[in-house]
Amino acid sequence: MNVIVFYSFIMMTVNMLRRWE
Repeated sequence: MNVIVFYSFIMMTVNMLRRWE
């Protein structure tokens, strides 16, 4: 699995979680 794709997915998830706050 591509690490860049995985990292990008994590950043997107973190961004969503921060929006909920």
